[in-house]
Amino acid sequence: MERTAADGRGLQDVTITEKVAQFAEALKTANRHAREEVQQRQKMQQRLAEQREAANEEHLYRLAMRARAEQRARTEQQGQSLGKAAQATHMSTKKPESLISTYY
Repeated sequence: MERTAADGRGLQDVTITEKVAQFAEALKTANRHAREEVQQRQKMQQRLAEQREAANEEHLYRLAMRARAEQRARTEQQGQSLGKAAQATHMSTKKPESLISTYY
């Protein structure tokens, strides 16, 4: 530090030319625009991700609804076939009144 003071370097005024100032301003402006573009890209990607998520949820909802409807149809079909089988079994095991009265 003593050396710079001894040779007089610290005593000189620093001058910035107009071109350096223009260059600095251009860099600042370019940096601001680049940041804005990055923010816009992030917003767009976020919107696309939300749209994909909504579409995926809608797809899963429709699959679940279809699966429920198919399960309900299978249950109803099984219930009907069990009902018919139970009626057929009940009818075959039912003894006519005339046979019951002859035994007693």
